[in-house]
Amino acid sequence: MVSYEHLVDMDELINQRRSITGGITTDVDSLALDSIAQCSGPEGNFFDSERTKQFMKRDVYYSEFCGRIETSYEDFYEKHIAVSVTSRLEGI
Repeated sequence: MVSYEHLVDMDELINQRRSITGGITTDVDSLALDSIAQCSGPEGNFFDSERTKQFMKRDVYYSEFCGRIETSYEDFYEKHIAVSVTSRLEGI
C-alpha cells in the first residue's frame, strides 16, 4: 500500500522529470541573440531584462509542491506544505 505522502512525492518527481526531459527550445526568439547584443558590454545586464524573465518563467521548473523557502522551515511547512499536500491529493 502506498501512503498519501508517498503518492505526492512520486507525483512531484514525475513532474520534475517531465520538465527536465522536455527538451530545450532553441528557436530564434528563445535564443534572444539580439537581446544579448543589446545588453552586452561592461554595463549590460542580460539577466535583468524582461525577455529573460519571461523565458525563465516558461523554462525553469518551479515546484507547485515545494516552492521556495523564504522563511524558516517550520513556518514554511505549516503555511505551505501541509496545505499543498492536501490540495495536491485532491487533484490526483
